[in-house]
This record gives sequence, C-alpha cells and structure tokens, in this order.
Amino acid sequence: MSTAPTSVAELYGLFHELSKKLTQAKDLLEARVELNAVAERDYRKQRAVAWFETSGTAKQREDQVDAATADLRYTRDVAQGLHRASIEDNRNKRQQLSMLQTVGNLAKAEAELIRTAPREVGV
Repeated sequence: MSTAPTSVAELYGLFHELSKKLTQAKDLLEARVELNAVAERDYRKQRAVAWFETSGTAKQREDQVDAATADLRYTRDVAQGLHRASIEDNRNKRQQLSMLQTVGNLAKAEAELIRTAPREVGV
C-alpha cells in the first residue's frame, strides 16, 4: 500500500484483500503452532530417552545427550522461530487493518463535514 485509497470502492478492495491475507496468516499460524508443539514434544522425549541410555559423569552424559538430540533441537528451534515469525506477521496485518479502518473513518468524517458544511446562499 504505497498510496492512500482514492475511493470507497478502492478502500473496500483493500479491506477485502487484507482480510484474506489475515485469514491466511491465521491459518499459517495455527499450522505452525502445531508443528512447534510436535517438535518440542519429540525433542523432549528423545532427550529423556538419551539421558536414560547414557552413563558417565554428569558432564559426559550432558554432552552425549546434546549430541544425540542435536537434530531434534535444531528442528525445535526452527519451529519456534517460524511460530514467532507468524505471530509477528499476524500483528502486522492487524495493524494494517486498523490503519485502513482509520482511513475509512476519516473519509466518512470528511464526507459528513462536506454534507453538513454551511453554504453560501444566493450571491
């Protein structure tokens, strides 16, 4: 949106387009929430199993567990990052929608002012 809408039809079109994008972003966020939860569950399960299966000093066991779960930890971290990115994308789109609502309210107020402004009669 590089320029302000110039008509009610254009404003409505922008509302409609942004509404669709917000719905898509919400759907993507829901999917990423599930992926994030699955990745966290898988990582924690594997970590618990790895602790059970290791032996040695606490530091040796910790190193073995970290090595055994590195790929799952990476998957979990990526899922968390994508989840946070989706949250920010949703916030961004809601802010855009709010801005469009403000522009629409401004246009409505201007139209009301024009409609009710005093006019010179019989010059």
